[in-house]
Amino acid sequence: MDTMDTMDASWTPGELANVRKALCNAELDLRLRMQRYQTPPPECGDDADLADWASRAEFDSLSLERDRVLLEQTEHVIDLIDQGLYGRCETCGSTIPRQRLLAYPQATLCLACVHPGRPA
Repeated sequence: MDTMDTMDASWTPGELANVRKALCNAELDLRLRMQRYQTPPPECGDDADLADWASRAEFDSLSLERDRVLLEQTEHVIDLIDQGLYGRCETCGSTIPRQRLLAYPQATLCLACVHPGRPA
């Protein structure tokens, strides 16, 4: 690991507190959004109403699963911050570049581990 990489990834306590706060806000937003996905079937209607409901229910189901995975990842990263492990690749242990973490704070893998075999 070169020194530029290490310097790039160093976070001040204030910066980490800001990242943690943003992740906690994202966690809350995800929980609220997930509550809205339960679309009840129409009480009455024709086949078109039922088809529309079924289509929305399928979309909601996919969205709910996506948000469930993102919520779990967000909670995990908050735990990593609390353990002092934020910014370390969970696969190889190298430093995750600051730019990657700024773009995607939930990242737990460096790009080399996300895309093995690709030139860095």
